[in-house]
Amino acid sequence: MEPEIIDLGEIGDHADPGGHPRRPARHLRLLAMACALLMAASLSAAAPVRPIFEQVAVLDLTGSAAVRLDAVELVGDLVLVRGDEALSAYALDDGSLRWRLPQAAVRQRDVVSPALVPGVLVLTDDFEDGRSSVSVVDVATGAVRWSTPGSVGVVGEYALDSRIRTVSPGDHLPSEPAAMDLTVRELRTGRARWTLRGEPFAAADETRIEGWSVTPRGEFTV
Repeated sequence: MEPEIIDLGEIGDHADPGGHPRRPARHLRLLAMACALLMAASLSAAAPVRPIFEQVAVLDLTGSAAVRLDAVELVGDLVLVRGDEALSAYALDDGSLRWRLPQAAVRQRDVVSPALVPGVLVLTDDFEDGRSSVSVVDVATGAVRWSTPGSVGVVGEYALDSRIRTVSPGDHLPSEPAAMDLTVRELRTGRARWTLRGEPFAAADETRIEGWSVTPRGEFTV
């Protein structure tokens, strides 16, 4: 009986099961890389990249002299620009002028957009002679809803309206100064809710939400 001979081939003809797969031939790798580049180029040509920033409007600031970057504020769909001569409001979508509120010769104008009362702005004008005036303005139209001389503190949905009494160096207070008032108003409408009569002075602490009546001797009632 003749023995059977099994051909096991040459050593190295079979991959080691525990080894790493063979790397593809060099020409196959180059072909795959070229295909990937062609696909990327075709995708970029079919879908153009959208820029991160897109210009939607250009504001014409004619009449808003001496505008600074810190005088531009975004309120809702409006861009407010504070100039030396007026407060101007421009539409955010197309840059058109919505309204312009001229201002007198003031030393400084502060603009506040109260968080709890949307749709209104609180404008405080400080004059060179020490006087102040506060106006509450409709954001949509620029119309003044109500105004008052003196100062106004904003507390939530209310305004603390008080008159400023200025005392210059060398001035003497009268022995019985006129009584001061502190009026709490609805910020949107200006309607008075209640008034604190000073004895003779009246003041408010906006952080503690307290009203004080102070006597000439320094005694105060909260």
